[in-house]
Amino acid sequence: MFDNTGKSYVLCGVSKSIAANSGSLTNCITLPNKTGSDVVIRGFIIKYKSGLDDCLIDFSTPSSKNDPLFFGQIELGGIGVVRGTGNFEFLFIPGTTSEIKRGENLDILIQTFNEPIAQRDISIICLVIEKKV
Repeated sequence: MFDNTGKSYVLCGVSKSIAANSGSLTNCITLPNKTGSDVVIRGFIIKYKSGLDDCLIDFSTPSSKNDPLFFGQIELGGIGVVRGTGNFEFLFIPGTTSEIKRGENLDILIQTFNEPIAQRDISIICLVIEKKV
């Protein structure tokens, strides 16, 4: 499933607060690439507080503006798991183009509807490997 020729790293983060009915995608979690090299995203584990299933989620890096990780909108409940259930879902990202350049951040953007997001309501684990040169 993975090409293990490069070092593997795990980038982790938790949400900051976002008001209900935010109206647009808002930066909620920032995962800095402090590995010292360009890395390729291999997958995510996302856990969130119950009631946030309908929040929209997107991922962005400065270098992915013209080549996004996801095309279209996806709800948090479609790719994550409610915290406290004992379950987790690994969202595998195929290919080698989903990268975070050295020194860049991966920003996780959320749009809320009925429920606000408090600090630490969403947590994310991002598995990355060094990009082959």
